[in-house]
Amino acid sequence: MLGISSYKPNFHTSVSEFINEHETRLKHLIGKQMSRYWLMWDLKDDRWFSDGPVILEIDKERYEFCAYQMSQFSMTRNSFELSEPLDWYDSGDELPLIWKENALPNMNQHLGKYITSINILSYQ
Repeated sequence: MLGISSYKPNFHTSVSEFINEHETRLKHLIGKQMSRYWLMWDLKDDRWFSDGPVILEIDKERYEFCAYQMSQFSMTRNSFELSEPLDWYDSGDELPLIWKENALPNMNQHLGKYITSINILSYQ
């Protein structure tokens, strides 16, 4: 799914569902540091392909966040290998994708800083 053959996101359609499942894990992240992150990167256009998951490495674990069709969202942990080839719905060479580490300067300023809070936003 989402260009990663072994990826199985656990989608939620409500914030309360998401919080019920992940509250303990999210609270555990407070006081930890994000050491690095990966984005799906479009090699052809040399830009972030924002339809794919965002992966944060915190406390030596990979947290995979994604949204699907604006109404479903998922957080998984260490659920696939970054070495796995990416192929966005059989697009092949038309959309060459890789995982790019620490690719955005405005996000890099948060690397190594302690997580002090986590906000979950919902749009109606």
